[in-house]
Amino acid sequence: MPSKVYICNLALGRIGKPVIRSFDDSSAQAGYCRTFWDHLRDEVLAAHAWGFAEKSVALADLGNPPPDWGYRYQLPVDCLRAIEVIPATRGMPPAPWKRIAAPDGASANVLTDQDQAWLRYTARIENPNAYTTEFAEAFAWRLAAEMALPLTKDKGLHQWAHEQYRVAMSKAEATDANQAQADAPADASWIQARS
Repeated sequence: MPSKVYICNLALGRIGKPVIRSFDDSSAQAGYCRTFWDHLRDEVLAAHAWGFAEKSVALADLGNPPPDWGYRYQLPVDCLRAIEVIPATRGMPPAPWKRIAAPDGASANVLTDQDQAWLRYTARIENPNAYTTEFAEAFAWRLAAEMALPLTKDKGLHQWAHEQYRVAMSKAEATDANQAQADAPADASWIQARS
């Protein structure tokens, strides 16, 4: 199972830098791992609808929606990427929705016309033990790309690590997409009538 140290050491090894023993080391490498970890983890999580990071929750109705929407809901605090407002009836298309800033400017809301709405979203997953191998691989390349410049001053290495990140993300997204089975679309009524 991947850990923060394991993922950071993958990244450091890829740019030819010494590994760390602890995330809290006093080394420059550990310092950069701490600096970039949270931001880049959230970036890579938000870049795809990862199955291991998917959640579905009933949204809290806040009332007072704008005139062109039926409902205003509180976005979950761990939401990095809203995927869909789940339709009230299985097999129906997802409800239209929009993510906006909350009136306080410190959080976010979801506007929709769906009563008692549920949201499917990509959550902030802080425990690396939950990461798939493919996600950890892509995340390590993203860390390597970010740490390459401050630790090596090598722009070519930085660009190469970014390219490796893109390749790893493509593979990880493809593998993740094969971890579920979607509902088969129902035949249209005119097709069913022909049977």
